[in-house]
This record gives sequence, structure tokens and C-alpha cells, in this order.
Amino acid sequence: MRAWFVLMLLAVSSPALAQAWVWRDEVGAEHWTDDPTTVPEAHRHSLRRLGEEEQADEDEGGWYSGISVDDTETDPRAILQAQIELQRRQALLRSIEALQVEVAALERERIGLDNEHRRYKVGGRIGAADRAVAAKAKLDALDRELAEKRAALARAEAGLAVLE
Repeated sequence: MRAWFVLMLLAVSSPALAQAWVWRDEVGAEHWTDDPTTVPEAHRHSLRRLGEEEQADEDEGGWYSGISVDDTETDPRAILQAQIELQRRQALLRSIEALQVEVAALERERIGLDNEHRRYKVGGRIGAADRAVAAKAKLDALDRELAEKRAALARAEAGLAVLE
């Protein structure tokens, strides 16, 4: 009985049953998963099982499309330039993502402040006028901050477009 239990335990925990998958995103970063259905649709073309050789697409220049260091490159300056370009793109993508999160949070906050301003503006309660003025001041400050973040986001997206 004990041997049967050990045999079943080994069969269930066999590494052959667990499959690891690797895929690359638009900047060439490698991601690992055990469930290929979690890979975004846009990146499924780069999905491969761990252990399988990656097939470079000669027509399109491989997965890196000119943003990664080419292993066949021998010129140190070209390698350094490619590394610098890749780091710039990755930094821009990170800053764009962070700015998008900040803008979304500010837009949600703006909706709340706008509702508060309208509620007190139409109010009729004691002190409603003072609260409406305070909410309007907060709303104006938030609008300025939101405009700055949107401008920074536009600059970052323009910078990324220049690199591409």
C-alpha cells in the first residue's frame, strides 16, 4: 500500500506534467508562465515551450525588431548603442505606464470633487456656499495638476514615437 502511494505521488508531481512557457513583450522582455492562456493575444506569436529553440523570423528581423542587442553584432559601439536604445525605450514605457495610472486616479478624484461642488452649489444648507467655494478651489487645483500630467504623458508618448 505504501509503495502504491509513493508511486502515485511521484506520478502526480512529475515535472513532465508541468509545462513552462516563455513569451516576449513589445520591448523584448522575457516573461514566464505555466498557463499559455494568460499570455496577451498580441504576444502569443512569441509563445514557446521552455526548452524549445526560439525560431528567429528572418523577414522581420526576429522578435527584437532592432531594439535588442544582436548576438551576431561584433562592433562594440553598435552593441552599446543598441543597449542604450533599449534602456531608453524601457524607461519611457515605464514612465508612460506610471503617468497613465496617475492620470486615471486624478480623473476619478476629479469626478468626486465635481460632484461635491455641484451638491454644495445647489445646496441650501448652512455653510453650503463656503463648501462649494472650497470644492471649486480644489477642483481648479486638480484640473491644473491633471493638465500637467496629461502634457507629461503626451511628451513621453511623443518621445517613444521618435525612438520607433
